[in-house]
Parts: sequence; C-alpha cells; structure tokens
Amino acid sequence: MSERSGSTSMARSRAKSREGDRIHEETKWFAYGAPDPSRTPLFAFHYPGSGAASTYAAWPRSLGPAQLCPIQPPGRENRHREEPVRTMPEFAARCAEAIRPYTNNKYVMIGHCGGASHMLHTAAEICAQGGAPPSLMIVSSWGAPLTEPYGRLNLTPLEDIDVVEEVRAASRLRLGHPLDPDLEPLVAGVLELDLRLQRTARSGLQPPAVPILLIGWSNDEVVASQEVWPSVWPSSEVIRFQEMRGDHWAYLRCEEPFAKVLVREMEAHG
Repeated sequence: MSERSGSTSMARSRAKSREGDRIHEETKWFAYGAPDPSRTPLFAFHYPGSGAASTYAAWPRSLGPAQLCPIQPPGRENRHREEPVRTMPEFAARCAEAIRPYTNNKYVMIGHCGGASHMLHTAAEICAQGGAPPSLMIVSSWGAPLTEPYGRLNLTPLEDIDVVEEVRAASRLRLGHPLDPDLEPLVAGVLELDLRLQRTARSGLQPPAVPILLIGWSNDEVVASQEVWPSVWPSSEVIRFQEMRGDHWAYLRCEEPFAKVLVREMEAHG
C-alpha cells in the first residue's frame, strides 16, 4: 500500500469513527432506542425531576399509529454519569439535533408540565435548524409559552425550596409510598437541576404554528386546568382543549380514556 493510499484509508476510518460517535450520541437521547422509520414517532419529554424511564414506565409502547419514543436527557437514570444539560437553549439545541434526522416524515411531540416547556423549545429549535415541524404537539398541564412559567416550584425562589421534601411529597402522591431514602438525594439533585434549567427558558417563545392539543386535568393541584385554557394561545395554533378527569399525576399513568384521546388526535393529525 502506498503512503498516499494509506493516508486516505486512515482519513476515511477517522471520518467513519466520527460519524459512528455522532450517531451514538444522538441515539442516546431515545430511551427505547432509535425510532422505527416505519412508524410515527411520538417524542415524549420527561417530567421535571425524573427521566424518561420513570415518566413513561406505565405507558404502552404503541399508541395507535405512533411509537412511543421517550426523550432521555443526560444526567439522569441510565445517563446519570454524563454531564447534564444546564440551560434550556442548550437542551433544545442538543435534543433537536438528535430528533432532526427523524423529521422527514410525520412525527408528534408531547410533554407534561415543565416537560411541555422542553418540548416547545425543542420544536422551535428543530425548525431553526431546518427541520420540519411536528404534525401535532400535545401540551399537558402547561399554558401558553408567552406567559410561562407555571407551577408553584417554578414561581418560588430556589433558595426557598426544600428539594428533598418536595421529592418526598411528590413520591407519596405519585407512587403512593415514600421513595427509597438512598434515592432521595439523587432525585432531589435532578429536580433542582430541572428547576434551574426551567429558569433559563426563552421569554416570549413562539412555537411552530402547527395543531396543538391542550390537555387540562380536572383535579390538577400543580397547574390548574384554567391555566391551560386556549384563550391565552393564538387561536390559529390550537386545534382543541380537552379536560381529562384526574389529578396532576394522571398523565403518568396514561389510563384508557387519556390513551384514547391521544390515539384519536394522532390518527387525525399524526
């Protein structure tokens, strides 16, 4: 082999290695692996203080035409050894880079509470990077981005929040029992990280002008259903408002009535 051909081979090998690293980095954002190109991906964003696995543990892997694709950011659960994302612009840029290869066909995005803010920022960034917008966005327990944030913890100064006690209270409501004490510091750290990240959200964000389904919950003690009301959204961006029976944590359980609403809307728009 000549010196020139050897150098060309090495350059190709390095380029192939870099491409492999890029693909590996991007697919790590998908908790269940890269989306199936034959399905409509439902990119589902984590609940604050959690990761993809715990947020969507009770959800079916398929919902009508859609494949559930939970988004797993670094710094939590199976990615807990990685450096976490610390600002909303960084989150949106990196998450959009991972999702954009799958935007050539129809896709849907969904987020609950602070996860909806992550979703809206990421959708805007995908479009800024030249990707196609989602065919449908589903916003649960969150209001218009022009008037965010929502929820007591996002409106309370961080120095006044006892994140460990908040984790304990949420565990009792969400799980029906206390969290393992050994896990409390880890989960509290993730919650604090997300609360800090939420405070870097863009002011006056304009999400893509696509159909939006707004979900409110009848007994939501965190973001009241009336705060999700479509009157504060530009009417051209809203397809409908749906109030579901349940509390703030009902989203995580994805019981049959809620699942049916999701399937109906994705069949119509996804």
